[in-house]
Amino acid sequence: MSHRADPMVFDARLRRIIDDFRRNEKRIRDEYARGPETSHVPKEMTERATRRFLVDEFLRALDWDPGDPAKTAEEARTWHPSGDWLFLDYLGIDPQSQTPTVIFEAKKFDVEPPHAARAERPTSREMPALIADAIDALRLSDATSTLLVEWADYLGAMHRYLQSMDSKGRASLQRAVISSGGWMIVFENPCATFLGDNPSEPELIHCFVGFDEIQDGSYDIFELLHRERLVDTLPPALDVTEALEHIRVDRIERWFRGVVVATSGSSGTRRASYPTRAIYPALIVRSGIRSFAIADLNGKRPVEEPRSEDSIAGFLEALDRAGTRLEKQVAALFGIAIEPSLLEDFPGFTQARRTTDPLRGPFEPTPGSTTDMAPAKPALKAFTNVSDVTMREFVVVVGTDRFYKTDRQHGPECPYHYWKAARADAFAEVSPHEGFTTDSFTEDGQDRHCAHAGMLGIRADFGG
Repeated sequence: MSHRADPMVFDARLRRIIDDFRRNEKRIRDEYARGPETSHVPKEMTERATRRFLVDEFLRALDWDPGDPAKTAEEARTWHPSGDWLFLDYLGIDPQSQTPTVIFEAKKFDVEPPHAARAERPTSREMPALIADAIDALRLSDATSTLLVEWADYLGAMHRYLQSMDSKGRASLQRAVISSGGWMIVFENPCATFLGDNPSEPELIHCFVGFDEIQDGSYDIFELLHRERLVDTLPPALDVTEALEHIRVDRIERWFRGVVVATSGSSGTRRASYPTRAIYPALIVRSGIRSFAIADLNGKRPVEEPRSEDSIAGFLEALDRAGTRLEKQVAALFGIAIEPSLLEDFPGFTQARRTTDPLRGPFEPTPGSTTDMAPAKPALKAFTNVSDVTMREFVVVVGTDRFYKTDRQHGPECPYHYWKAARADAFAEVSPHEGFTTDSFTEDGQDRHCAHAGMLGIRADFGG
């Protein structure tokens, strides 16, 4: 299945959301809204109902699913320099850097779009200039803005949100949105608009007022806000057909051999449950700042890593045949010759920067804490990359080889494949490794099993 989003699909989904809401608006007001109803004034719709039936659905259609914390944080908290805690309704996050990408603030459905007090509502084309003037007045602490008081408050809140971000957060943030579901105001490059030294540019403020304008502007909204348009959403491993769609041949810098490793903790019959490890031969390509694995993920059955040492040689032969087929297939489809590079030439996978709060920078350890006392690990190349955490799937670069294990011994004999031998020389962990687990896939005594605790510690330092 392709990972590329389709604006036509978004347009159709947006139409269904709006049609469903129009059809059910009275019921939603009766069940979720509050306030007395008269013949002239309908019940007021709450922000909660607005978010549930409109805003949340819009975000899902734009691939900013509020139910997926890897994509969007609800009620994200940030600390303003004045000392106040601030809460953002939704914060879209870049999956690679874990930095903020989109702020989305929801208002009640019945809240009016921005306009000047005691004046007719401006058209959508006139509205950006009105908002830009109000933002400029806000930055200058000028109280002469003619905008409605509540809208001055909304813009002031957005200004404080942006002030609370550190320099990396401001650099990564690409959009800010205020919406009631019935209208939508999109700020392109919001930090420049709210925090810049130059006057705000109305051209960077996009207004869609009313369901009809939102629907008619669906392609513009898609380009402005869809997650695929703002962040890198491609997974580390692509099927061959997906690679053709997403990777340009003229941007490929180097090829490396690799594998996609997918481990299942329980397979086989119910009475004979055992872990399995599927191995897909892959070609690792370097394109721009990203590395991708190209593999036949939807084709033939993958090669399964054996649990018995006696079957390793046959497994490696089968993997070599499958790898050769893949390279011929990719070379023919891309129309180029493939020459795998050495492992030492691989620059390493780009590692995501993890922070405890996507709005703030990394925290420095407290002096005297365990983290503070631990020696800093050297910056090392990463030759593995997580492809799917839930499936225990990884991409592993092997250079010009086919696999990261071999059926041949390198170096002298080692007695510490056995836990007993390692323990006798005080080199073993306290508890022995027993049976097969999805972490090691080896058994005590096998040539590929290591019971040397010191060696395991060294490997852990190197990310192994």
